[in-house]
Amino acid sequence: MVGEQETLASPRAAPPSHEASSDVALAVESLTGAGFRDVSFAVRRGEILGLGGLHGQGQSALLKALFGAPPARAGQVVLNGQPLRTESPRAAIAQGIAYVSGDRGRDGIISGRPILENVTPIHALRNRLVLARPGPLSEKALPALKALNTKFAGLSHSIGSLSGGNQQKIVIARWLIDKPDILLLDDPTKGIDLSAKADLFALIRRLAEEGLAILLYSSEDAELLNNADRILVFNGGAVSRELSGAERTRYNLYQAAYEAA
Repeated sequence: MVGEQETLASPRAAPPSHEASSDVALAVESLTGAGFRDVSFAVRRGEILGLGGLHGQGQSALLKALFGAPPARAGQVVLNGQPLRTESPRAAIAQGIAYVSGDRGRDGIISGRPILENVTPIHALRNRLVLARPGPLSEKALPALKALNTKFAGLSHSIGSLSGGNQQKIVIARWLIDKPDILLLDDPTKGIDLSAKADLFALIRRLAEEGLAILLYSSEDAELLNNADRILVFNGGAVSRELSGAERTRYNLYQAAYEAA
């Protein structure tokens, strides 16, 4: 009804060659917080690690904790070989963590403000900009918006003038002006059309190929199966099973989720 593609992307048959290395970007050990417990994993540069399972089993809570909103209560997180301080989102951003929520109304857009103001706040924060001119900011923003095929009339137009899919592209583009080390995607395609989803996942896969480490939670199993190199299946706030290689099938994903449940 909303697009011509039956799938978002061809499944990744095998991880790119650089994913097979020991180049770990993020290592999590025995992390415990509100909604999840004793979670351990590592994600390499160039890898898309999926978080699957039934909805509300701790996937979103884990991603928010890695972003410091709120921080975990126990456990260790190492980013690029150094301890990650996750006491607040500001600290996470300063260390190269990016977080995209599927709830753009609550966690994403700045309602009633121009597109330019919506796409550049992270750039301003990371570069400690007190005063900035629209011209230079626009030059910084346009490549990220173009990479997502964002449709808009002008950067001075209100964010409310855009469709839901293009609003979400604005939210994602704000993190790509200054490339992060880790991209946390918390059900990022919720409520957007199939065409916008295809644009988003094409970019996600390209970013992974360029070496970015990505954690992806999606409430749609097809998105995980088509795009994640490995999938951690959650239940009751804990990881019940890891699916990799040929194990990444709809049957195995459902079995792992429902057997644990």
